[in-house]
Amino acid sequence: LQSFAVRHEHESSLDAGTDNGCDANDVLCKIRSKMVHARFECQVGQGQAYKAFDESADNSFEACGLRCLSEPKCVAFDWNSDENSGHVYVTLNLTEIWVNDACRLFKPNRPRLGFSMWGRQYCNRLAPQLIKLSTTTTPLAATFSTTASLEEEEVPVIVPFVPPSTTEIPLVPPAPPPPIPEVVPVVHPPAPEGHNNCDALDERVRILKALLELHSIAIPKGSRGVRSFSQITGRCLEIIEKLQEVEDALDKIDSDGKGKILEALEDLKGNVQKQKKRLELQNQMDEMTNELMLDRGQLRAELRELQEEALKMMPAPKERLTMQQLFQKIDDFILEDPDLLSKFRAMNPCMPAALQGMQRRAFTPLLKIVLYVIISKPPWNFLQDNPWMTDEGLHLAIDEALAGKAAYVKGLSHGLAIPRLSEVKSQAYEEIVNVQTQVFNQTRGW
Repeated sequence: LQSFAVRHEHESSLDAGTDNGCDANDVLCKIRSKMVHARFECQVGQGQAYKAFDESADNSFEACGLRCLSEPKCVAFDWNSDENSGHVYVTLNLTEIWVNDACRLFKPNRPRLGFSMWGRQYCNRLAPQLIKLSTTTTPLAATFSTTASLEEEEVPVIVPFVPPSTTEIPLVPPAPPPPIPEVVPVVHPPAPEGHNNCDALDERVRILKALLELHSIAIPKGSRGVRSFSQITGRCLEIIEKLQEVEDALDKIDSDGKGKILEALEDLKGNVQKQKKRLELQNQMDEMTNELMLDRGQLRAELRELQEEALKMMPAPKERLTMQQLFQKIDDFILEDPDLLSKFRAMNPCMPAALQGMQRRAFTPLLKIVLYVIISKPPWNFLQDNPWMTDEGLHLAIDEALAGKAAYVKGLSHGLAIPRLSEVKSQAYEEIVNVQTQVFNQTRGW
């Protein structure tokens, strides 16, 4: 009861007349919400990067605040209302798991205040202020009446409990417990011959499916196994939009930063004062730039993982290209591009094989360019038809697939219905730098 008698000077932050999301008759909910608001002081911002010691999916101020109050080492928390807020965490055995981080708890740290790309608020935990209780006695029922207003300034009075004497209430031995009813086993009818009785198993499967659907709705990214293709690509689009906001903020700092520093120095007279102020403002600008670049790196890492997963899940075209058909398309494309044609024709397929090492090393970067342009243009139009994939992401996917990374090799082969690029790379030089192709045919001008 004494915990409900704790009051603070910060109750003015509560909106008068609101229930803070509680039902009209839920007194404990109102007291708990009012207590959480009084224990924290919030402003726009977020905690120091990588310094949170606890992360959860609590995406409301009250839930995150109660979580912080339950942790003695928590001095602050930041939160947002995005139920999908989270990031990928790689364990020591290289297993990737999704961690929800709508609510993050902090020990003493250096918060990033005044700016947040994700709508976060940073809340400092305040020391409680104990209020002296009134000595006036009131009935206990009146103290916790459900009709009493929570907005009144009077503090509830704690009435000491006086145990009754044995003369007033004689001790009566407890009544014996009721007899335990006999459990009658349920006898199921015999199953048809050749089948098992699976009623109990079917019921368990039904319950598990219901739980799986419930969790997939409440936490779409909580388990990598339940994320659908639309959820993954939707998250990709969100990250691409946030990345653009980060890039715009970095450009703004780069373009306006120097002007703001010069503007702040105009009213200062001494060179020493100007130099100190310049260094202070420059450090602030550099710190903000570093934080944005850190956020950009985290977003790009998450986007790469999601794009890799989406490649493996995207619906594949009905017709697949054979290896020879793909090499024919590459041959036709090179012939139509004068710049690429001149670069390929600088190679000599008639040179002895032992002397073609330099040509082979120059061939792989050209192959990457050709594959990227072919995939980007009709009939695939990959970037245009799949806005969740970025230009940088497609370059990375082709590089990793040619290098033999299994996830990208399978993803591009499945999503584009083309041969595995690791196999394409192993055969491409002999198939393209060859006098039988159109590129190196004499009748075509070589």
